[in-house]
Amino acid sequence: MTQDGVYAYPVTPENPEWAEMDYVEQVRACDMPQELVNSLSTDELVQVALDYPLMLDCMLFDSYERGVEHLAMTSNVYRELLEREDVAETLLSAYLNLDVDYDMLATGGLTRNPFAESDYDKEIMLQSLLSSEVIFSALDEAQTEKLMEVLGDKYEEKKGKCDNFKTAMTFYEALSERVGYIDGKLIPESLQGDVINATVSAGFVKTSIFPGNYSGTGTLCYVGKYLLYGLDKDDAAECYEYISGDLSKQEQDACNAQIESTHPKWIRLSTATNKYNCHSYCWIDNSYDNIYWLPDPQVYASSSAFTNRGANTSIAGHDSYIIIYDEERPAHSVRSKTGSDGTSMVSYMTTTTVISKLGSYGVYQTTLYDMYNLYDGRYYISYNKK
Repeated sequence: MTQDGVYAYPVTPENPEWAEMDYVEQVRACDMPQELVNSLSTDELVQVALDYPLMLDCMLFDSYERGVEHLAMTSNVYRELLEREDVAETLLSAYLNLDVDYDMLATGGLTRNPFAESDYDKEIMLQSLLSSEVIFSALDEAQTEKLMEVLGDKYEEKKGKCDNFKTAMTFYEALSERVGYIDGKLIPESLQGDVINATVSAGFVKTSIFPGNYSGTGTLCYVGKYLLYGLDKDDAAECYEYISGDLSKQEQDACNAQIESTHPKWIRLSTATNKYNCHSYCWIDNSYDNIYWLPDPQVYASSSAFTNRGANTSIAGHDSYIIIYDEERPAHSVRSKTGSDGTSMVSYMTTTTVISKLGSYGVYQTTLYDMYNLYDGRYYISYNKK
């Protein structure tokens, strides 16, 4: 606790030792004493939640809801915050009083981490929290009207400065992915926008006549199937083909800087983008020109094209396909760059270098151990192509 009564995390990306930590060590370093968490008012809890160094890791997942769930699992601050009865009203007040430096954000090249230094990371987080099921469902009519007013006012503040920042619409994208639609009453006139049509690429079998916001990012896509590994249209996995709505170049640079600050040991291989996700990069197209979003890779993994090497085993070598599972689903896919050494599951993971696409961020090279822990792994299964 600082002299003015504000909690300061003991280690942050500003400290030299942060760069030497793996992901699990970073999470542990940011853990707050539970007695302190319990003693904080909801206002104070929101403040420390918005100062959490790993806050925007929520954007590394295929959906905003999943990202919020991840924070609640890995941070006792977020876990406690989501259980407070007055959390919705407190978050609304915090958003109303948030003063983002949009001018700094717009000139992001002048700062090391434009999202954090402008406080725009706090706006992304507040929109993600306010759209989450546990909080949005608790809003009464007056609070909902207040939220719409705040969203409209904040959007007006960005105009002429950050017009090309897709993350400005985080609330609507998150709500759309969760409930499947956006009630027109929830959208202030200033946020209405046009969509752009595009052609369908070869190799993709479109099953929808009209495009829609099918992917977890809210980008405009066609729904269909990608025929691979000997599977026909009836058996192939459903996926989405990108049409429009990607991050702007300026926003991509800010996302790249965010990861460089919070996860400096990870090696970035390509820029941030909403065009494709981890499963697609691993199982459909491991190029940076990929435009497909694959929700579930298990159909491909179980095809006759692959050998299942079992759960939590050593990695055979270069270019093994690996699915990390959490308690409910395939949480993340990676491909190995190296094989593993050792005799235990932990040693297998710490010695295996992998490459993967991280949510709306770019493609990164790191360890299987970091990816397993980031995506709340319970087990992983490795596959080799026959």
